[in-house]
Amino acid sequence: MAISFNKIVPFITEKLPLSTVATLILDCLIIDQKLAHPEEQSWYFKAGIQGQQQRLKKLEAHYEEMREHFNTTNRDGWMEYIAIHKEKALNIRKASNGYLSQIQLIAIEMSEGLVRYGEEMLALKARLQELRPFRAYKDYPQELELILEVG
Repeated sequence: MAISFNKIVPFITEKLPLSTVATLILDCLIIDQKLAHPEEQSWYFKAGIQGQQQRLKKLEAHYEEMREHFNTTNRDGWMEYIAIHKEKALNIRKASNGYLSQIQLIAIEMSEGLVRYGEEMLALKARLQELRPFRAYKDYPQELELILEVG
């Protein structure tokens, strides 16, 4: 059973936000599919096939790192992760005495980004206990749809 094209059209046309995990999986699957059928691709893609292979390796390594973190962390762990990074952002704000330097603003934004990441992982953990290797979602499109819905 393949995933319905209609399910991903809103994400491709940027009508709906994609989660970090969904973005990585879709990017990996798209490049993997193109590399599996280079004869169907443009001459431009064919000219840069080595770069696409390297890009896929980097994306896959990043996804595997994220997958490992997701699979080894339970809900309580994600809640603690969120609380830690919220506390870091709050402490930076408290220490600033009303004036934030550029470095402090960057640190706050990084902490808040990690909070959003943790919230996404927590929402995903409520739907799935573990993430599969990205190629497995070709065979389990219903799980990919669950990931897409978290966005």
